[in-house]
Amino acid sequence: MTIICLFAQMKERYAGEYAPDLRGAIDSYGNDDNPDYLNNLEKDLSKDSSIAFVRRMVINVPDKEFDHVFYGEELEGKVEEKEA
Repeated sequence: MTIICLFAQMKERYAGEYAPDLRGAIDSYGNDDNPDYLNNLEKDLSKDSSIAFVRRMVINVPDKEFDHVFYGEELEGKVEEKEA
């Protein structure tokens, strides 16, 4: 399963004040059907004066591993690429 994540970084008064926040995520099939979901969310976040920047990351989780977690087992994921 490929999951496209949109993270936001709040403006900080000092380094490390805030961790990046996951603001939205969608699987690749959902994104193919509705690309406006993350695009619109990113546009809205970019207008928010409390946000320093937003980044998309594509997380690829093998289907077998996803199923293990989805049906009750733990999983480790790996960031495969950053989406522009």
